[in-house]
Amino acid sequence: MVTENDIVYVELNKEEFREAAEVALIIATSISDRPDLHPRDLLERFIDCLMGEVAERMVLRWLRQNGKYAKPAADKKAAERDPGHDILVKLVNNKIVRASIKSSLSALKDNPGQILSTFTLAVTPEEIRKINIQVYFWLSLKRSPRVTVPSMKQAAIVAWAFDDDLRKTNFKGYRGEERLAPELKLKDLRPPSELLDWLV
Repeated sequence: MVTENDIVYVELNKEEFREAAEVALIIATSISDRPDLHPRDLLERFIDCLMGEVAERMVLRWLRQNGKYAKPAADKKAAERDPGHDILVKLVNNKIVRASIKSSLSALKDNPGQILSTFTLAVTPEEIRKINIQVYFWLSLKRSPRVTVPSMKQAAIVAWAFDDDLRKTNFKGYRGEERLAPELKLKDLRPPSELLDWLV
């Protein structure tokens, strides 16, 4: 079980953030949205892409700080980009595998404990990778100080799952979107620290 004490906070430096913003702008102005998404304008698409790029760099920084092999799976500035936020990691058997990093934003649940007990990993059956990592951003709309836009101070690596963990659970419709999501809550996945034991 994952608790609030298990989540990992990572704040990017200025160079990492600048790179994330540059890549997010390239992606936001060139991608086509999935057919199951509502129509998004450029600002909404940019913020979503930026959260994804920040989340990817959070995970890369954290893994590297812990001495683990971790690198982007694709050149984000190339004409043909990876369709999601995937990185390459190395398992203890030295096999290099893809890890998918999902970023989500909570507006109504404004603390990690509520997020862990309410939400699921933002992955569809088709998007499952060997390792699946969830990063969450949360707003604070009703308490002081108010945080009304995504912030790295209110963002954390919250949980992860192996592909087999997700294939053992049912997927059902996700309220408000035309996609499937696993029934397992984030609290029922694996804590971030456990991932370090599986990687070199």
